[in-house]
Amino acid sequence: MVLDHPPRPARRPCWRWFLTLLVALLPPAALAEDKSHIKPAAEKSFRVPYQLTDTKHILVRARINGKGPFHFIIDTGAPTLFVSTESAKKHGLEAGKEGWSEFEKLEIEGGPVLEGVKARVETPFQVSGMNAMGLPGIRLDGMLGYTVLAHYRIELDLTKPHMIWTRIPWQPPAPQGISENGQAPAEIAVMGNMAKLLQMFIQKRPAPVFVQRRMLGVELSDSGSGVTILRVLPSSPAALAGMKEGDRITHFQEKPVTSLADLHALAAEHAAKEELSIQVNRGGKEQVLSVKTGRGL
Repeated sequence: MVLDHPPRPARRPCWRWFLTLLVALLPPAALAEDKSHIKPAAEKSFRVPYQLTDTKHILVRARINGKGPFHFIIDTGAPTLFVSTESAKKHGLEAGKEGWSEFEKLEIEGGPVLEGVKARVETPFQVSGMNAMGLPGIRLDGMLGYTVLAHYRIELDLTKPHMIWTRIPWQPPAPQGISENGQAPAEIAVMGNMAKLLQMFIQKRPAPVFVQRRMLGVELSDSGSGVTILRVLPSSPAALAGMKEGDRITHFQEKPVTSLADLHALAAEHAAKEELSIQVNRGGKEQVLSVKTGRGL
């Protein structure tokens, strides 16, 4: 038996499937949106002021949880942020379990801010040693170490009064050299104990330089019309120079004096046994007197 099938229509090219296959075979770069005209987001940079200590450590100021300021030296060899026990207690910051604490916010002068900062509340032997001997010239509150510094690209030019800190999108690993239970490696602990022991024997500070205070021997009044002499001590440098009650001091070392604060600031630059020029107004007439300062308190 022969079945007579109706004639089939002519087959047309399946352009739809061809285009689908072509798109599927295109590389991902060809499918991606052209973003060449879009500039990447600008990195956030901060101008962080610093000062050099007498030991030439780089020191920055910071606040922790809104409290401070703290004076921290930058130590690239320190594994984390260290806050000295004494400074933490002074500002009401508590040490957590085994000396570890997590602070809500660390604000560094100039703008950098980190949140949820894990830190050690203890006094590193380097800090206690330098503070005990007064070497830095300023009281140190701790150290900024790796886990803080690693969040930023830091540009330092020692001829400028500030650094450039740029935040980078990277999470540094946990600090090395200090275990989670707060114990340092044995060799570091021994070094710290030795330094603290030496500190007990070397417990000294730089000998202060005493400069004997100058003395004029006058009692002054800071009235609206200027600085007036109320009383002149007998046999004092002022008396020997010819100063009298009622004289109004107008110039000190040829610099104008309009208030008692001006006079104190100008006099602070000079020590005892110096020849000074003091100009007074006496009865409407200006007179210049030469005074040799005495030794006094």
